[in-house]
Amino acid sequence: MNIKNFIKLFLPETVLFYYRNKPSVLEKAYTDWINAGKPVPPHHIVKQKAILEYKEKFNLDTLVETGTFRGDMMYCMKGEFKKLYSIELAEGLYKKAKKRFKKYPNVNILFGDSGEVLKSLVPSFQLPVLFWLDGHYSGTVTAKGNVETPILMELETIFKSNIDHTILVDDAILFNGTRDYPTMEVLKNYVAKNKPQYKVKVENDLIRISK
Repeated sequence: MNIKNFIKLFLPETVLFYYRNKPSVLEKAYTDWINAGKPVPPHHIVKQKAILEYKEKFNLDTLVETGTFRGDMMYCMKGEFKKLYSIELAEGLYKKAKKRFKKYPNVNILFGDSGEVLKSLVPSFQLPVLFWLDGHYSGTVTAKGNVETPILMELETIFKSNIDHTILVDDAILFNGTRDYPTMEVLKNYVAKNKPQYKVKVENDLIRISK
């Protein structure tokens, strides 16, 4: 799907707030990113596009995000999913997100370490969910739990479910075996051991884990 059709179909309510709903700006940003050789990190619209593609592919109506930060992804997706959950460990960011999404009843902002919060959240789902895993320490105002990234704890909890959920992991470039990140090989082996029916694909700095 080209960017013009993507914007027309999916972005009437999911354009980043600072673009003021100007599709031409988004189209140029996406085109500039492609023309630049798809540098890392990808433009935010690339991440939005991936989420919406997997939503449509697997007919998913619930999105779970780890790492709320300023809430931009939740803002972009609030009109596309029936239910949205976002988990934030930094208390300041959590409070700001709670205030920002107060008028959106389908958006649920949860406080805590996603590696722990998911343990009670995941069993509550009766249908497949799309997970957007982006909860990691990145300095500035973000918070650090026991590890810089709880990715393996998150995956362990999701994989314990009898439901085949779909998972997108941001920042594939960080998976190099340092700062608590597993290498990509270790991650792929972990998925193969726990969910052999799943495939792992890396594209545009996103790790895509699905059937």
